[in-house]
Amino acid sequence: EELSLFDNLQAMFAALYASALDHYVPKGFWAAYKDYDGMPVNVHEHQDAFEFFTRLQEQVDTHVASAAGASGPKSVLESVVGGKFAQQVISRQCPHRSEREE
Repeated sequence: EELSLFDNLQAMFAALYASALDHYVPKGFWAAYKDYDGMPVNVHEHQDAFEFFTRLQEQVDTHVASAAGASGPKSVLESVVGGKFAQQVISRQCPHRSEREE
């Protein structure tokens, strides 16, 4: 039986927490992590970090919502590691700067 993405994420964090090793190869996580078309992600291909994290957040939230019913939190990952993404442009020649939050 193949573990879900959520189960693999828990296993990965547990291994990282409990291990004295300086690395971890998340083969089960990569097999369980699917793109928007339901296909496994090619780990040898460059991926956008924001899109990766957004998709991960959606999959974890879907799992938690189905397990907790309608009373579950809106976004589990956002409540734990959430924040704001800020894009800054700072000029080297003058004091002008621009910042945009997402």
